[in-house]
Amino acid sequence: MSEMDLSVDTRHSKYQDIIELERPVSRKHKPMSIYDRAAQFAPFAALTGHSEAIDETARLTEKEIILTEAEKEILDRKLSFISDMMKRGEDASIDIIYFEPDPYKEGGQYISLSDCVKRIDANKRSIEFSKGTVVEFERLYDIKADFFNE
Repeated sequence: MSEMDLSVDTRHSKYQDIIELERPVSRKHKPMSIYDRAAQFAPFAALTGHSEAIDETARLTEKEIILTEAEKEILDRKLSFISDMMKRGEDASIDIIYFEPDPYKEGGQYISLSDCVKRIDANKRSIEFSKGTVVEFERLYDIKADFFNE
């Protein structure tokens, strides 16, 4: 036999007298359910909410691009054109890009939307779309439509 085999035999023989014994059962305590035994080995979250905070910090936002006065003027003209179309009863289906601020941290995201304009509210300075989205003029970044090219 090799040295390795002897050491295993020696170790095994050390516990030979108790290996075949039955598991002790308490007379005072009922056996623990499998569910409760498994719960003992569940991970412990010492810092509740810590992983959510890390995820929130890692979430990226974009900085809002401030339009020049010339770019704002172009958007105003496009909105005026769309308003005139709607007064004539024409369909105003447009594509816009607008900035939506993040409610939890600085910055936000740019969103593309393709929809039909339902209403332009000059007093509230907003556009309402047929699917219910409302976008403030100040959040507009770009407006595109086929009828602008004609």
